[in-house]
Amino acid sequence: MWDEQKSARFRELRSRDRVRLSENEQHELLELTSDLEAAEAAYLAPAAQRFKREGEQMESQIRSLQVLVQRKRDFVRRLRTFLTEAESERDARCSGDLPRSDQRRE
Repeated sequence: MWDEQKSARFRELRSRDRVRLSENEQHELLELTSDLEAAEAAYLAPAAQRFKREGEQMESQIRSLQVLVQRKRDFVRRLRTFLTEAESERDARCSGDLPRSDQRRE
């Protein structure tokens, strides 16, 4: 566990020039650094897991939105095709090329 005593010792060893640290002090600094990193990892783990879950949820939402966008594009394409065909039929009817629907029944 990281406490004030370890924190103070860590700051003291880090503030000194590494060349002037004894071999034991260098080893102690490495251990303190490892302890600090482990404490930080434990502290940050829940937030990292939450970010991972949120990221996965966002990716799922993005995929759903991409499917929806594609469906809307397909719908627009079908509508344009329908409108083009309807306009062509109207134009043909207006020019007299096609009989009107009430005249076709005869």
